[in-house]
Amino acid sequence: MAARAIANELLADYLTHWHSLASRLQRRVGSRDLAEDAMQETYIRLCDMGGAAVQDRQAMILRIAANIAIDLVRRCLLYTSDAADDSLRV
Repeated sequence: MAARAIANELLADYLTHWHSLASRLQRRVGSRDLAEDAMQETYIRLCDMGGAAVQDRQAMILRIAANIAIDLVRRCLLYTSDAADDSLRV
């Protein structure tokens, strides 16, 4: 199967199951906003994706979204830590 067709299948699953995937991700990360941000970034990543066939597309999409959510939390913690360091220097 062509890489573009695989990406289209991933996007179709993403759109079809968005609510259930976002709900599962929200339970994992504990934040609706964070889950929705991660799902939006997941869509962008899926648009750029090609590659081999995937057995469980929903599991792959959820894994990508969970990894993005972890990155977002780390970025937020780093920003918060930097802001706290700056406030101590004043």
